[in-house]
Amino acid sequence: MSAVILLGLVAVAAYKTKPDTPSFRKFITEESKTQSASPAKGWLNKITNAVTGVINLPDFKVTGWVKTDGTLSSSSSASSSSAHTAAQESRAEQEKEKAVRLKRDGKYAVAATTFLAAGRKYEQFGPYDAALCCEEAYKCFKQANDKSSAIDALHRSAILFNKDSRSTTRAARAYETLAENVRSTGDLTRSLEYYNTARDAFETAGDGRAKTILTNIADITLSLHNYTAARTHYETLAAESIDNSTLRFSVPKYLVNGVLCTVAEGDWVKAGKVLEGYGARYVAFGGSGEFGALKDLISAHDRFDADGFQKAYNDLNQSTLLPEQWKQVLLKVSDKLQNADVSFR
Repeated sequence: MSAVILLGLVAVAAYKTKPDTPSFRKFITEESKTQSASPAKGWLNKITNAVTGVINLPDFKVTGWVKTDGTLSSSSSASSSSAHTAAQESRAEQEKEKAVRLKRDGKYAVAATTFLAAGRKYEQFGPYDAALCCEEAYKCFKQANDKSSAIDALHRSAILFNKDSRSTTRAARAYETLAENVRSTGDLTRSLEYYNTARDAFETAGDGRAKTILTNIADITLSLHNYTAARTHYETLAAESIDNSTLRFSVPKYLVNGVLCTVAEGDWVKAGKVLEGYGARYVAFGGSGEFGALKDLISAHDRFDADGFQKAYNDLNQSTLLPEQWKQVLLKVSDKLQNADVSFR
Protein backbone atom coordinates (compact mmCIF):
# COMPACT_ATOMS: atom_id res chain seq x y z
CA MET A 1 0.00 0.00 0.00
CA SER A 2 2.85 2.39 0.89
CA ALA A 3 4.47 1.67 -2.45
CA VAL A 4 1.28 2.67 -4.25
CA ILE A 5 1.06 5.96 -2.35
CA LEU A 6 4.72 6.69 -3.03
CA LEU A 7 4.27 5.97 -6.70
CA GLY A 8 1.31 8.34 -6.78
CA LEU A 9 3.33 11.15 -5.25
CA VAL A 10 6.09 10.60 -7.79
CA ALA A 11 3.52 10.84 -10.55
CA VAL A 12 2.21 14.12 -9.17
CA ALA A 13 5.74 15.47 -8.97
CA ALA A 14 6.36 14.45 -12.55
CA TYR A 15 3.18 16.15 -13.66
CA LYS A 16 4.08 19.38 -11.81
CA THR A 17 7.63 19.63 -13.07
CA LYS A 18 7.16 17.91 -16.45
CA PRO A 19 10.73 16.60 -16.63
CA ASP A 20 12.09 15.09 -19.81
CA THR A 21 13.05 11.45 -19.92
CA PRO A 22 16.79 11.79 -19.12
CA SER A 23 16.25 14.17 -16.23
CA PHE A 24 13.51 12.01 -14.77
CA ARG A 25 15.76 8.97 -15.00
CA LYS A 26 18.52 10.94 -13.27
CA PHE A 27 16.04 12.06 -10.61
CA ILE A 28 14.97 8.48 -9.88
CA THR A 29 18.59 7.30 -9.78
CA GLU A 30 19.70 10.05 -7.40
CA GLU A 31 16.70 9.53 -5.19
CA SER A 32 17.52 5.87 -4.95
CA LYS A 33 20.98 6.75 -3.68
CA THR A 34 19.59 9.31 -1.27
CA GLN A 35 16.99 6.90 -0.01
CA SER A 36 19.65 4.35 0.79
CA ALA A 37 21.63 6.98 2.69
CA SER A 38 18.66 8.54 4.45
CA PRO A 39 15.54 6.43 4.17
CA ALA A 40 12.28 8.24 3.40
CA LYS A 41 13.42 11.70 4.58
CA GLY A 42 15.12 12.85 1.38
CA TRP A 43 12.35 11.41 -0.78
CA LEU A 44 9.59 13.02 1.20
CA ASN A 45 11.28 16.46 1.32
CA LYS A 46 11.96 16.65 -2.40
CA ILE A 47 8.63 15.24 -3.43
CA THR A 48 6.85 17.65 -1.08
CA ASN A 49 8.87 20.58 -2.44
CA ALA A 50 8.09 19.54 -5.99
CA VAL A 51 4.38 19.28 -5.23
CA THR A 52 4.15 22.60 -3.35
CA GLY A 53 6.55 24.53 -5.58
CA VAL A 54 8.90 25.44 -2.72
CA ILE A 55 12.40 26.43 -3.83
CA ASN A 56 15.32 26.10 -1.45
CA LEU A 57 17.44 29.24 -1.42
CA PRO A 58 20.92 29.61 0.02
CA ASP A 59 21.46 31.73 3.13
CA PHE A 60 22.73 35.25 2.45
CA LYS A 61 23.45 38.54 4.27
CA VAL A 62 22.45 42.07 3.31
CA THR A 63 25.44 44.37 3.52
CA GLY A 64 26.10 48.00 2.67
CA TRP A 65 22.83 49.37 4.10
CA VAL A 66 22.49 52.31 6.46
CA LYS A 67 19.60 53.73 8.50
CA THR A 68 18.56 57.30 7.66
CA ASP A 69 15.54 59.09 9.13
CA GLY A 70 13.91 55.89 10.28
CA THR A 71 14.14 54.16 6.88
CA LEU A 72 16.65 51.82 5.32
CA SER A 73 18.67 52.83 2.32
CA SER A 74 21.88 51.64 0.80
CA SER A 75 25.05 53.56 1.53
CA SER A 76 25.56 54.04 -2.17
CA SER A 77 22.06 55.55 -2.43
CA ALA A 78 22.77 57.95 0.47
CA SER A 79 26.01 58.98 -1.17
CA SER A 80 24.20 59.60 -4.44
CA SER A 81 21.57 61.72 -2.67
CA SER A 82 24.26 63.81 -0.98
CA ALA A 83 25.96 64.41 -4.30
CA HIS A 84 22.64 65.42 -5.84
CA THR A 85 21.98 67.94 -3.04
CA ALA A 86 25.46 69.42 -3.42
CA ALA A 87 24.86 69.81 -7.14
CA GLN A 88 21.55 71.61 -6.52
CA GLU A 89 23.18 73.98 -4.04
CA SER A 90 25.90 74.67 -6.55
CA ARG A 91 23.32 75.55 -9.21
CA ALA A 92 21.55 77.92 -6.79
CA GLU A 93 24.84 79.62 -5.99
CA GLN A 94 25.70 79.96 -9.66
CA GLU A 95 22.29 81.51 -10.35
CA LYS A 96 22.81 84.04 -7.56
CA GLU A 97 26.29 84.93 -8.82
CA LYS A 98 24.82 85.46 -12.27
CA ALA A 99 22.22 87.82 -10.79
CA VAL A 100 24.92 89.76 -8.93
CA ARG A 101 26.83 90.26 -12.19
CA LEU A 102 23.69 91.45 -13.96
CA LYS A 103 22.96 93.91 -11.17
CA ARG A 104 26.52 95.20 -11.30
CA ASP A 105 26.12 95.74 -15.04
CA GLY A 106 22.95 97.77 -14.48
CA LYS A 107 20.62 95.18 -16.01
CA TYR A 108 18.20 95.48 -13.11
CA ALA A 109 15.08 93.86 -14.57
CA VAL A 110 16.94 90.74 -15.71
CA ALA A 111 18.92 90.68 -12.47
CA ALA A 112 15.68 90.77 -10.48
CA THR A 113 14.16 87.77 -12.25
CA THR A 114 17.47 85.92 -11.92
CA PHE A 115 17.55 86.60 -8.18
CA LEU A 116 14.03 85.19 -7.95
CA ALA A 117 15.11 82.07 -9.84
CA ALA A 118 18.02 81.64 -7.44
CA GLY A 119 15.63 82.10 -4.53
CA ARG A 120 13.41 79.30 -5.78
CA LYS A 121 16.42 77.00 -5.93
CA TYR A 122 17.54 77.99 -2.42
CA GLU A 123 14.09 77.28 -0.98
CA GLN A 124 14.89 73.56 -1.15
CA PHE A 125 17.56 74.03 1.51
CA GLY A 126 15.93 76.58 3.82
CA PRO A 127 14.17 79.96 3.80
CA TYR A 128 16.98 82.34 4.77
CA ASP A 129 19.11 82.38 1.61
CA ALA A 130 15.95 82.31 -0.49
CA ALA A 131 14.65 85.36 1.40
CA LEU A 132 17.89 87.24 0.77
CA CYS A 133 17.59 86.57 -2.96
CA CYS A 134 13.99 87.83 -3.01
CA GLU A 135 15.06 90.93 -1.11
CA GLU A 136 17.71 91.60 -3.74
CA ALA A 137 15.08 91.08 -6.43
CA TYR A 138 12.94 93.74 -4.73
CA LYS A 139 15.80 96.23 -4.86
CA CYS A 140 16.48 95.49 -8.51
CA PHE A 141 12.83 95.81 -9.48
CA LYS A 142 12.76 99.21 -7.76
CA GLN A 143 15.79 100.27 -9.78
CA ALA A 144 13.95 99.12 -12.89
CA ASN A 145 10.88 101.18 -11.83
CA ASP A 146 8.71 98.07 -11.70
CA LYS A 147 6.87 98.85 -8.48
CA SER A 148 4.33 96.04 -8.69
CA SER A 149 6.97 93.34 -9.18
CA ALA A 150 9.08 94.94 -6.44
CA ILE A 151 6.21 94.66 -3.98
CA ASP A 152 5.61 91.02 -4.93
CA ALA A 153 9.30 90.18 -4.46
CA LEU A 154 9.44 91.93 -1.09
CA HIS A 155 6.29 90.13 0.02
CA ARG A 156 7.91 86.80 -0.83
CA SER A 157 11.03 87.83 1.05
CA ALA A 158 9.01 88.77 4.14
CA ILE A 159 7.19 85.43 4.12
CA LEU A 160 10.45 83.51 3.87
CA PHE A 161 12.16 85.51 6.62
CA ASN A 162 9.13 84.86 8.81
CA LYS A 163 9.60 81.10 8.32
CA ASP A 164 13.09 81.31 9.78
CA SER A 165 12.87 81.45 13.57
CA ARG A 166 16.22 83.26 13.70
CA SER A 167 15.07 86.05 11.39
CA THR A 168 12.01 87.44 13.17
CA THR A 169 13.37 90.99 13.30
CA ARG A 170 14.40 90.77 9.66
CA ALA A 171 10.88 89.64 8.80
CA ALA A 172 9.41 92.54 10.78
CA ARG A 173 11.53 95.05 8.88
CA ALA A 174 10.54 93.48 5.57
CA TYR A 175 6.84 93.65 6.43
CA GLU A 176 7.21 97.26 7.58
CA THR A 177 8.87 98.24 4.30
CA LEU A 178 6.23 96.28 2.43
CA ALA A 179 3.46 98.16 4.27
CA GLU A 180 5.05 101.49 3.35
CA ASN A 181 5.29 100.51 -0.32
CA VAL A 182 1.72 99.28 -0.47
CA ARG A 183 0.47 102.37 1.38
CA SER A 184 1.99 104.56 -1.30
CA THR A 185 -0.19 102.80 -3.87
CA GLY A 186 -3.32 103.76 -1.95
CA ASP A 187 -4.19 100.22 -0.86
CA LEU A 188 -4.74 101.08 2.80
CA THR A 189 -6.43 97.82 3.77
CA ARG A 190 -3.52 95.72 2.57
CA SER A 191 -1.02 98.16 4.03
CA LEU A 192 -2.73 97.92 7.41
CA GLU A 193 -2.48 94.13 7.26
CA TYR A 194 1.27 94.29 6.68
CA TYR A 195 1.80 96.89 9.41
CA ASN A 196 -0.01 94.64 11.87
CA THR A 197 2.14 91.68 10.85
CA ALA A 198 5.28 93.79 11.26
CA ARG A 199 4.16 94.93 14.70
CA ASP A 200 3.48 91.35 15.81
CA ALA A 201 6.92 90.27 14.60
CA PHE A 202 8.65 93.17 16.37
CA GLU A 203 6.80 92.33 19.58
CA THR A 204 7.81 88.68 19.27
CA ALA A 205 11.43 89.77 18.90
CA GLY A 206 11.12 92.18 21.84
CA ASP A 207 11.92 95.10 19.55
CA GLY A 208 10.75 98.58 20.59
CA ARG A 209 9.85 99.48 17.03
CA ALA A 210 6.50 97.80 17.62
CA LYS A 211 5.37 101.04 19.33
CA THR A 212 6.38 103.31 16.46
CA ILE A 213 4.52 101.13 13.98
CA LEU A 214 1.34 101.55 16.01
CA THR A 215 1.24 105.21 14.94
CA ASN A 216 0.93 104.13 11.31
CA ILE A 217 -1.67 101.53 12.23
CA ALA A 218 -3.75 104.14 14.07
CA ASP A 219 -3.54 106.68 11.24
CA ILE A 220 -4.51 104.15 8.56
CA THR A 221 -7.34 102.83 10.72
CA LEU A 222 -8.58 106.41 11.02
CA SER A 223 -8.35 106.90 7.25
CA LEU A 224 -10.47 103.78 6.81
CA HIS A 225 -13.11 105.43 9.07
CA ASN A 226 -12.88 102.72 11.71
CA TYR A 227 -13.17 105.31 14.46
CA THR A 228 -13.66 103.00 17.43
CA ALA A 229 -10.52 100.98 16.66
CA ALA A 230 -8.59 104.15 15.84
CA ARG A 231 -9.50 105.73 19.19
CA THR A 232 -8.30 102.60 20.99
CA HIS A 233 -4.98 102.78 19.14
CA TYR A 234 -4.51 106.47 19.98
CA GLU A 235 -5.27 105.82 23.64
CA THR A 236 -2.68 103.03 23.65
CA LEU A 237 -0.14 105.34 22.05
CA ALA A 238 -0.79 108.03 24.65
CA ALA A 239 -0.40 105.58 27.52
CA GLU A 240 2.84 104.18 26.10
CA SER A 241 4.29 107.62 25.34
CA ILE A 242 3.53 109.61 28.49
CA ASP A 243 6.57 108.35 30.41
CA ASN A 244 8.94 108.57 27.46
CA SER A 245 10.89 111.83 27.36
CA THR A 246 11.03 111.73 23.56
CA LEU A 247 7.49 110.57 22.79
CA ARG A 248 5.53 112.45 25.45
CA PHE A 249 5.24 115.53 23.23
CA SER A 250 2.98 113.53 20.91
CA VAL A 251 0.49 112.71 23.68
CA PRO A 252 -1.78 115.78 23.12
CA LYS A 253 -2.09 114.91 19.43
CA TYR A 254 -3.08 111.33 20.25
CA LEU A 255 -5.70 112.49 22.76
CA VAL A 256 -7.16 115.07 20.37
CA ASN A 257 -7.52 112.30 17.80
CA GLY A 258 -9.19 110.11 20.41
CA VAL A 259 -11.82 112.76 21.16
CA LEU A 260 -12.42 113.56 17.50
CA CYS A 261 -12.90 109.86 16.71
CA THR A 262 -15.88 109.98 19.05
CA VAL A 263 -17.07 113.20 17.43
CA ALA A 264 -16.86 111.55 14.00
CA GLU A 265 -19.12 108.79 15.30
CA GLY A 266 -21.70 111.50 16.03
CA ASP A 267 -21.77 110.99 19.79
CA TRP A 268 -21.06 114.45 21.21
CA VAL A 269 -22.14 113.52 24.73
CA LYS A 270 -19.67 110.66 24.80
CA ALA A 271 -17.03 112.94 23.27
CA GLY A 272 -17.39 115.29 26.25
CA LYS A 273 -16.98 112.40 28.69
CA VAL A 274 -13.95 111.06 26.82
CA LEU A 275 -12.36 114.53 26.93
CA GLU A 276 -12.93 114.89 30.67
CA GLY A 277 -11.48 111.42 31.23
CA TYR A 278 -8.35 112.33 29.31
CA GLY A 279 -8.00 115.56 31.28
CA ALA A 280 -8.22 113.70 34.58
CA ARG A 281 -5.74 111.03 33.56
CA TYR A 282 -3.22 113.30 31.86
CA VAL A 283 -2.97 116.39 34.04
CA ALA A 284 -0.73 118.28 31.63
CA PHE A 285 -3.23 117.73 28.86
CA GLY A 286 -6.03 119.02 31.09
CA GLY A 287 -4.35 122.43 31.19
CA SER A 288 -3.36 122.54 27.52
CA GLY A 289 -4.68 124.69 24.70
CA GLU A 290 -5.90 121.58 22.90
CA PHE A 291 -8.05 120.59 25.88
CA GLY A 292 -9.56 124.07 26.14
CA ALA A 293 -10.32 124.29 22.42
CA LEU A 294 -11.99 120.87 22.40
CA LYS A 295 -14.08 121.78 25.44
CA ASP A 296 -15.22 125.01 23.77
CA LEU A 297 -15.96 123.11 20.55
CA ILE A 298 -18.22 120.60 22.28
CA SER A 299 -19.91 123.33 24.34
CA ALA A 300 -20.61 125.47 21.25
CA HIS A 301 -22.08 122.48 19.47
CA ASP A 302 -24.38 121.72 22.39
CA ARG A 303 -25.56 125.39 22.44
CA PHE A 304 -26.01 125.44 18.64
CA ASP A 305 -23.58 128.35 18.62
CA ALA A 306 -22.22 128.48 15.07
CA ASP A 307 -19.88 131.42 15.72
CA GLY A 308 -18.57 129.90 18.93
CA PHE A 309 -18.02 126.59 17.13
CA GLN A 310 -16.05 128.29 14.35
CA LYS A 311 -13.87 130.13 16.88
CA ALA A 312 -13.19 126.93 18.82
CA TYR A 313 -12.33 125.17 15.57
CA ASN A 314 -9.81 127.88 14.66
CA ASP A 315 -8.25 127.71 18.13
CA LEU A 316 -7.95 123.93 17.91
CA ASN A 317 -6.36 124.09 14.49
CA GLN A 318 -3.79 126.56 15.82
CA SER A 319 -3.02 124.44 18.88
CA THR A 320 -2.50 121.28 16.87
CA LEU A 321 -2.35 121.12 13.12
CA LEU A 322 -5.45 119.15 12.23
CA PRO A 323 -5.20 116.57 9.45
CA GLU A 324 -7.45 117.10 6.45
CA GLN A 325 -9.81 114.36 7.56
CA TRP A 326 -10.66 116.19 10.80
CA LYS A 327 -11.04 119.49 9.00
CA GLN A 328 -13.64 117.94 6.72
CA VAL A 329 -15.56 116.43 9.63
CA LEU A 330 -15.65 119.65 11.67
CA LEU A 331 -16.41 121.95 8.74
CA LYS A 332 -19.47 119.86 7.91
CA VAL A 333 -20.69 120.34 11.47
CA SER A 334 -19.98 124.07 11.24
CA ASP A 335 -21.96 124.36 8.01
CA LYS A 336 -24.96 122.65 9.57
CA LEU A 337 -24.83 124.97 12.54
CA GLN A 338 -24.61 127.97 10.24
CA ASN A 339 -27.72 126.79 8.42
CA ALA A 340 -29.48 126.25 11.74
CA ASP A 341 -30.04 122.62 10.77
CA VAL A 342 -30.06 120.78 14.06
CA SER A 343 -31.48 117.53 12.71
CA PHE A 344 -28.00 116.02 12.50
CA ARG A 345 -27.78 115.70 16.29
